[in-house]
Amino acid sequence: MLNIPLLISRPNIRITVANKVTSLIDLNAENIILETIKKAEDVNGTIIRIYEFENKLTEVKARLSIDFTKVIECNLLEEDISCIAEKTNEFSFTIKPYEIKTFRIV
Repeated sequence: MLNIPLLISRPNIRITVANKVTSLIDLNAENIILETIKKAEDVNGTIIRIYEFENKLTEVKARLSIDFTKVIECNLLEEDISCIAEKTNEFSFTIKPYEIKTFRIV
C-alpha cells in the first residue's frame, strides 16, 4: 500500500486569520500527541487520534478552530462508543498512561 496516489481534499469551510498563528486543534497537555487527522473510513466525519507518551494520567481539554455538531469517542476500528460533546468547539477527556484515544468529529 505504499504506492497509493495522494488525494487532495479542499474543505468547504474557510478559516481567515490575519497576522495570527492558528491550528485546527489545540491540546492543553504537553504529554499528548495528535497523531492522526483523517477522513473517517465510513466517510461520516473526521477522525482524530491522540496518544499519551509520558506514563501519566491526564485530563485533556481540546479546542478546535471550527465548531462541530458532535464529538464521538470511537475505538481503533472507528466504531462509535459514546458522544462526549455537542454543538461547541471544545471537548474534554481523560487519557490513561500510554493510551490511544480516537474521536470522530461530525
